[in-house]
Amino acid sequence: MIINNIDEIQQIQIFLMFSYYFPSWFVDTSIRLFDSIAVNMQLYCC
Repeated sequence: MIINNIDEIQQIQIFLMFSYYFPSWFVDTSIRLFDSIAVNMQLYCC
């Protein structure tokens, strides 16, 4: 549980950093891309 919370906090920090440096459309696109990659990896690996 603790490790997952730390990961989530790091992801939020990375997201804030990205949203600060990149335009919102770029962030949205990359989030959708990462989500689709994660779904595909779950489908293929398990």
